[in-house]
Amino acid sequence: GLGPTFKNPSHSAIVSELNMRVRAFDCSLTVWCLALAVLSFAQRRWGIVSHSFAESCIALWFCVALILGAMTERWFQASLSGIMNLKEAGSGTDATWLLLFIDAIITCSHVALPIRWYKLLPLDVLAFTIYPAMLLSGGVFIFYNVPNLLTLSALILFSIVGGRTAERQEREGYRSVIVERTLRAQVEFQ
Repeated sequence: GLGPTFKNPSHSAIVSELNMRVRAFDCSLTVWCLALAVLSFAQRRWGIVSHSFAESCIALWFCVALILGAMTERWFQASLSGIMNLKEAGSGTDATWLLLFIDAIITCSHVALPIRWYKLLPLDVLAFTIYPAMLLSGGVFIFYNVPNLLTLSALILFSIVGGRTAERQEREGYRSVIVERTLRAQVEFQ
């Protein structure tokens, strides 16, 4: 789960429920990972899944992981559950874990995986909107978190632009190889 574990016994019923939600998130994330592993194996072994469908499934997986991760983030769970003094719950006092989680999802999806940029647009929109939504639902004023929101927005924007640029350069390189091979074949067979 995200963030530190709740430890204060004064909120034991609420804390045990929050920890149970976090464990449920961990279990559901494990199930999603296994499903993606099976999907990937089926694609490589038998080719029964198209690349476009696999990309869509991975993008959907990231969206679900982002929603589940945000919903089980301990700071917001404590705030939504009525624990006003979040330090009593053993939790931090900011959304650092949520921001790092969003950052990890965006960076992994755009940099580490060969997914076309337009398949990740729904994830990018979700990542941009989930942080302010969680702040508002937790009763936190967005005005105090503007620097975090701007930094997150810049990260998402640069990931989109960088992914699109890299994809365009790969396509131009592939096109130049095809043009060169075509010219070579024309010269050889004249």
